[in-house]
Amino acid sequence: MPNRTIGARARPRRPPRRTPPAASRRAFKKEATRSRIVAAALTLFQVKGFDATTTKAIARKARIAEGTVFNYFPTKEDIALYFLEQEVDHAIAAVRGDARLRKASIDEKLFALVQTQLEFLAPHERFIGAAFIQALKPGSKLGVFSPSAQALQFRYLAFVQELVDEAIRRGSTTSASSCTGCTTRREGNNRRSRSSIARSRSAWRCSASGDAHERSADLAQTRRAEQHRARMADRPPHRRRHRQLRGLHDAAPLSWRGTARPSPPGGSRKGGAPDP
Repeated sequence: MPNRTIGARARPRRPPRRTPPAASRRAFKKEATRSRIVAAALTLFQVKGFDATTTKAIARKARIAEGTVFNYFPTKEDIALYFLEQEVDHAIAAVRGDARLRKASIDEKLFALVQTQLEFLAPHERFIGAAFIQALKPGSKLGVFSPSAQALQFRYLAFVQELVDEAIRRGSTTSASSCTGCTTRREGNNRRSRSSIARSRSAWRCSASGDAHERSADLAQTRRAEQHRARMADRPPHRRRHRQLRGLHDAAPLSWRGTARPSPPGGSRKGGAPDP
């Protein structure tokens, strides 16, 4: 038997390499293929537009068969919807994973959420506009009445509601321990707001009363004019003719205003010879 050194330590055995199961390898391959399809489609959407891009061009760009594209996404709208789901998931994960936002206010959290979405969508501005127009078409999967789009909206709104509920829980404990000075400042702000509202109401009443006075004056003037026209219509013809002559005399030049009045047009003065 070979001599063994007493007390010598045996070498630790290396753990055998664990090969991933076939199911996980297939899932990883499918996810990689789906990502390639989405990346190729977004590139073509940005360059050619949503309507001008075909599934054949997407397959050629992703270096796969066209039938493979239909296996993952039946239509181009499904590709757009998958991209929007990625955008929402990315924004939610970014806000939840940021340690600086855990104790931040609700305003900062919502601002970070919207900012993350805008940064994610910025490279695909043309595609976003085309997707919005596509969503307005009846029966579109991107429309507000589509089940897939509604599920995505509910997920986003549920996260926003979660942020609001957390802010309310934190605000309730903070408001219970608020100081007297904060309450005094709040009451002063309320008094100032009530006084400003009262001034606005009084100014509105003054303007409304002024407008009513002007309207009443206009109505009175219109009524006087109608009464004057009615009186003129009731007068005899010779009285109306005399009024017309007075109007001609008043409008005549000052050089001959003191002379005899001019005869009415188309006729002669009473008791005189006809005009030549």
